[in-house]
Amino acid sequence: MLHGVDVHARYQAGLRASALAGVDFVITKATGGTSLVIDGWQAMLGGAELSGVYHYAREKGRAGSAAEEAANFIAQAKLAPPDAMLVLDWEEATDTDLGDTGWVQEWCETVENAMGRRPVIYMGNSTLKAHPGWWKWSNEHDYWLWYARYPSKRAVGWQDYVFPAVPNWPDARICMWQYSSAGGVPGWSGALDLNIFYGDTTHWRKVAGMQEKEEELMTIGKKQAAVIADGRSLKGTLAYKNSWYGATMAKLKSRKAGDCSDFTQAIYGNNGYEIGAMSYEQATNGLEIASYKGPSSGSVAAFNAIKAKVQPADLVCMAIDPARPGKISHVEMMTETWPNSLGHGSGTGPKEHDIRQSWLLGKATYWTVRRIIHNDKAT
Repeated sequence: MLHGVDVHARYQAGLRASALAGVDFVITKATGGTSLVIDGWQAMLGGAELSGVYHYAREKGRAGSAAEEAANFIAQAKLAPPDAMLVLDWEEATDTDLGDTGWVQEWCETVENAMGRRPVIYMGNSTLKAHPGWWKWSNEHDYWLWYARYPSKRAVGWQDYVFPAVPNWPDARICMWQYSSAGGVPGWSGALDLNIFYGDTTHWRKVAGMQEKEEELMTIGKKQAAVIADGRSLKGTLAYKNSWYGATMAKLKSRKAGDCSDFTQAIYGNNGYEIGAMSYEQATNGLEIASYKGPSSGSVAAFNAIKAKVQPADLVCMAIDPARPGKISHVEMMTETWPNSLGHGSGTGPKEHDIRQSWLLGKATYWTVRRIIHNDKAT
């Protein structure tokens, strides 16, 4: 287990983790409500190997919607160390009671979407005991809990308490216990909130979302590489040599025209991803990363401007048929080497080429970059 403190720059100004004997982590308040930002919060994390930042929900006089409060926190959380634990402190009763699972879920999802990591939820014993609905919600949504309950009011110092009995939250998703607000730790004479984290530094990183994020990115990279490898294995295959546009392509599709979208559908299908049969269908699959609509003269420059967003195995669906301006008629798949793409090759079978060539993006009046592999699930 790990030992740590949660602090506030107003009440523990000047505290440094390196001065506290036996401390493993420091968590500090960064924001509250829609607009409160704690002056000096970043300095409170100095000297801590492991750190975290928290948001106090529905701060008195500053309470707002979940989205508004999440925006306040996100702006500060981006300034925290990249491996900092993100926390929602849920304890302030308002006209909406402390059983409002919808508010908490919206805040957490907004933060996760912006930061790429799942927040931890801090909640006290009385709140959990009074609102049995947290049991159902926690089982459905799988968030980690930082639990607060004080067995003693005196300064107890570091304790190795056994895992606590927590009402209305599954044991498997409880990571930390705040067991004192009185302190008693060498290196600081005043009161301190003391905490036990039930795990080692590896588990901390998992709870903070970093390990899961790293594993997810590794998995995504392997999937991207597998799709590209399958595409390269079909280079020069005459089954994908045809190039058809408009009504002709649609008519022949029922008996496999062997064109650009057949090629991308095949290699994604080999890896467990179902995408549309037509290029204009694939232009609606997955997540849109970027798009362009305008004269062909600006197409390549627009693509170059978003190159930092493009990843291997992204599909680029484009309108390059002069007879159908603005209508998707071709698809290419990006490789790991910018700006090379894999396409069916028109008469020669699939091949690699610079996607910015005059007959590809150089001709496009509309394009959209679609990410099929955006997590560990088929889209």
